[in-house]
Amino acid sequence: MTNARELARLGNTDVITADSNFNVGIGSATPDAKLDVAGIISATSFYGSGANLSGIVAGSPLSAGSGAQRVVVTSLTTGTMTAAATDADLSWNSSTNTLSAPTLSGNITGTAATFSGDVSIAGTITYEDVTNVDSVGVITSRDGIRVGASQSISPVSGTLTYYGDGSNLDGVQSGVVNFVASGTIANGATVIIKDDGTVGIVTTTTSDTPSAGSEVVFESAEANIISAAYDSTNDKVVIAYQDDGNSKYGTAVVGTVSGDTISFGTPVVFNSAYIQDCDCVFVGSGKVVIGYRDNGNSSYGTAIVGTVSSTSITFGTAVVFNSASVEHISAGYDSTNGKVVIGYRDGGNSNYGTAIVGTVSGDTISFGTPVVFESAGTEYTKIVYDSANEKVVIAYQDQGNSNYGTAIVGTVSGTSISFGSPAVFESATTYWISATFDSTNGKVVIAYQDDGNSQYGTAIVGTVSGTSISFGTVVVFESGVKTDYISCAYDSTNDKVVIAYRAGGGYGGDYGTAIVGTVSGTDISFGTVVVFNSSGNTMHITSTYDPDQGKIVVAYRDVSNSGHGTAVVLSSTSQVTNLTTDNYIGIAGEAISNAATGKVNVVGGTNTGQSGLTTNRKYYVGQTGILTTTADTPSVVAGTSISDTKILVWKS
Repeated sequence: MTNARELARLGNTDVITADSNFNVGIGSATPDAKLDVAGIISATSFYGSGANLSGIVAGSPLSAGSGAQRVVVTSLTTGTMTAAATDADLSWNSSTNTLSAPTLSGNITGTAATFSGDVSIAGTITYEDVTNVDSVGVITSRDGIRVGASQSISPVSGTLTYYGDGSNLDGVQSGVVNFVASGTIANGATVIIKDDGTVGIVTTTTSDTPSAGSEVVFESAEANIISAAYDSTNDKVVIAYQDDGNSKYGTAVVGTVSGDTISFGTPVVFNSAYIQDCDCVFVGSGKVVIGYRDNGNSSYGTAIVGTVSSTSITFGTAVVFNSASVEHISAGYDSTNGKVVIGYRDGGNSNYGTAIVGTVSGDTISFGTPVVFESAGTEYTKIVYDSANEKVVIAYQDQGNSNYGTAIVGTVSGTSISFGSPAVFESATTYWISATFDSTNGKVVIAYQDDGNSQYGTAIVGTVSGTSISFGTVVVFESGVKTDYISCAYDSTNDKVVIAYRAGGGYGGDYGTAIVGTVSGTDISFGTVVVFNSSGNTMHITSTYDPDQGKIVVAYRDVSNSGHGTAVVLSSTSQVTNLTTDNYIGIAGEAISNAATGKVNVVGGTNTGQSGLTTNRKYYVGQTGILTTTADTPSVVAGTSISDTKILVWKS
C-alpha cells in the first residue's frame, strides 16, 4: 500500500507506475492506490511504457502534432485517460531516455488523446505546499491534495505540479506553508506572521524614547550639589557632591558603567569642610578638576585636581581662585588650549558674572586673572566648550536684564579669556540653565526652565560664529508641569541630546525624567519621555556621557530614599523589534517578493537557505532577525542546526 512516507522517500531511481485502471504503485510494486486527478500534471522527465498517446508508441518521446509539454487530465475511465497536450516542442534525449520541456507559454491546445497501458515518470515526484499532517496520517495542501489511509489522491482544482528532478522532495514533508509576503523576504530570513495573515521579516527600529537601567546608590546618606564628569582616559565616571551624612564635606566617587548599570568604588573626601556649588570637569590624562564654594574658608571659590586610578581617586592641594564668596559655579574645559575655564557669580564684586582660566600641572592648578563677562548679577551659570569653533560659551540668567536667559562667547588666550557681546536666548525669567555641545552638528544646545511660559522645560539651539552666538526657534520639551533641576548631555554615538530633569508634579510626582532631542539645522525636536526615578522627589540632577559604553549617566538625590546619592544609566535610543514569542513562525524557504506567495519552513520543516551555521546547536532569533546561538530579548528559539546550511525549525 502506497503511503505518505513512501512518497516522501522516493529516490532518483524510483518510478511511479500505473496499470490499465490507472492504479498507482512504486517501482514494481503492485498498484493499489486509485489516482483521481483533475488539473495539470507537469514533469521534467516523462515517457511511456506500453503506452500510446496521440499515436506515439511506448518508449518514444511524448508529442502531439508539433509537440507536447504538459498533459491535461480531462476525464478518467477504466483503462482510458483522455487528455489534451500543449503545442510546445519538446527535446528528447535518447541516451538518457528523458524528455526536456521548454519554458511554458501560451494556452494549452491540441487534440484530445486516448491513453492506455502503463506509464512511468522517471526520477522523483514531490508534492508542493503540504501544510498539515493530521492524527490519521492525512497530508493536506492548500490545493486540496490529500493522501490518507486509503492512499487516494482526491480531485484538486488549480495547478498540481510534480518535479521529476527531486529538487522539491521536502515539499511532501510537514513543515512547509505558503504565505503572502508583506514586503520582500529573502531566502533563509526569519519570518513573523502579522495580524492580517501576511508574513514579513523580523526587523528592529530605533526609537527616540530613552530607556533606563536600574538605580544604584553611590552614597548611603543625603547627597546634594551633585556634579559628574567622564574620564575618557580610564573609562570612568567621576561624581562630586556634598555629603550631608559626613558634615557636608566635599566628596567624590568613581563609577564604572557596564551595559545598563553602574558600580562604584569607595567615596573619597576632597574637602573636609562644608561645600556648595561644586562642578566637575575632565581635563585629560585621567584627571578631573572640581570647582566649589568652600564654606570652611569664607565661601571662597576653590578648585582641586583629582587623579583617577582604577575605581578610586586621589587629590592634590586645593587652590583658591577667588578670595571672596562665590555661587553658581560652572567648570568647562577648552581642549584646544588645554585650559580649564570656571565661571561664577562673584560675591566680592557686586555678584557680577565672572570667569577665570586655570592651568593644570600634575596634581595642582594655577589661575590667571578673573574677567567679568556680565556687569550685573548672574545666576545659573553653565559653561560649554564649542570644539568646532574653539570657543567657550557661557549661558546664564542675567539679573541686570529682567533675569533673561543670556549667552556669551569667550575666547581663551594663554591664561586669560575675552568675550564678545551677550545674546538673549529667552526674553523671560530663566532658571535651571544647562548646556551641551552637539559635536556632530556643531551646535550648542541650551535647556532651561521658562518662567515666562508656566515654568515649562524648554530648549534652543545656538550657532557660534566668531565671537557671537545666534539662536533658532524655542522648543518646549516638557509642557503641563513645572520643570527644574535640568541637566543635558550629548550622546555622540547616536547623535542625540539627552535632557534629564525633575517633572514637578508630573507623571504622578516630582519624578526624575529624561527626554531625547535631535538637532536639525537650528532647530531641535524631541521624542517621548522616560521616568528613571518614579519613587518620589528627585533633586540635584546632573548628567554626563560615557562614549565608550554609549550611555548617559544621570546622578541625583533620591529624596524618597532618604536623600541618598543615586545614579542610573540611560540609553538615549532604544531598539524596538517586531519580534515576539508568539508571532515568530519560521524561516523563508525561498525568496518571496512583496505581495507574492511563497514557502515558509514552519515548525517541523527544514530550512536550507542558511550558511555558516555550527552543526548541532540551538539557534535563537535575534531582535534584528539574525540567527544567533545566544538568546536575545525576547528569547525566541529558531531551531536546531543539522548542518552548516540547514536548520530544523522548532520553537519553545
